[in-house]
Amino acid sequence: MPFTVGGGIKDVETIKEILNTGAEKVSINTYAIENPRLIREASEAFGNQFIVCSMDVKKHRDGTYEAYCIAGTKPTGLNPVDLAKKFEEMRAGKLLVTSINHEGLRQGYDLDLLKQVTDSVRIPVIAFGGGGCLEDFSKAVKESNVSAVSAGSFFVFHSRWRAVLISFPSRQEIEETLNI
Repeated sequence: MPFTVGGGIKDVETIKEILNTGAEKVSINTYAIENPRLIREASEAFGNQFIVCSMDVKKHRDGTYEAYCIAGTKPTGLNPVDLAKKFEEMRAGKLLVTSINHEGLRQGYDLDLLKQVTDSVRIPVIAFGGGGCLEDFSKAVKESNVSAVSAGSFFVFHSRWRAVLISFPSRQEIEETLNI
């Protein structure tokens, strides 16, 4: 199964090691914001298809959005649309956009945020944060034009007895919901 590795990536050598261990892609968040040149260097070294830039985004009470880093704990002062454009300019292959406000709630993705980002770039955008049912996946693809959706709590969650429960829809359910 293809997988992407992220967390603590700060240089091309680390990316090389991760890709050589079998990862299909790397995901860079904090350091992509702090040093966007890394994105270009990595894209030139390995090809942009291996480079995913991730951004954690919080919607403030006044309706504005702000990108965060360091696992969604540190505000950057950056608008996510401007950041998405910067990542694309530096040759990122994909964007992973996480809504901090929606993450883990299983009440649907932040379609407004996703639409703003997808309308501003040409590279694929992956939605994360809020997927709670197959209809949420379909709405994200159809209404915000994301290329893919990602979900965590939808598939794996803890019950009140602290047991790990894994749920996965059938292929037929996925195809019917997404009209594949």
